[in-house]
Amino acid sequence: MWSQPGDKLKNEDALAEEFGTGKATVRQALRLLRAEGLIDTENRRGSTIRTPPELAVVGLEKPARITARMPTVAERTTLGLPEGEPVLVVTYTDGRTVVLARSAIDAGPAMSDPGDD
Repeated sequence: MWSQPGDKLKNEDALAEEFGTGKATVRQALRLLRAEGLIDTENRRGSTIRTPPELAVVGLEKPARITARMPTVAERTTLGLPEGEPVLVVTYTDGRTVVLARSAIDAGPAMSDPGDD
């Protein structure tokens, strides 16, 4: 059975029993899922499947390359990001780079399909 965003995961004991593994392995797996931004966990409430973020088209004034990656601890603290939230790294042709929280990007209009002209 596939789970959907917002669905609650079973508790650690139930997951360990279901998969025939120890609770330490389940905790490690949950930690990895949180770090990858796939689940959210709250004390005493358990873990739920995270809703994937909406994709946005971002326009740039100068030639640049945008990549997404998980932030360092320092970047996460500075940008006030929750665990598992990626950052966007904009690298300009002059070598300058800027690290941005996804929520700090103003999305431009969607690019038109060449066949629409």
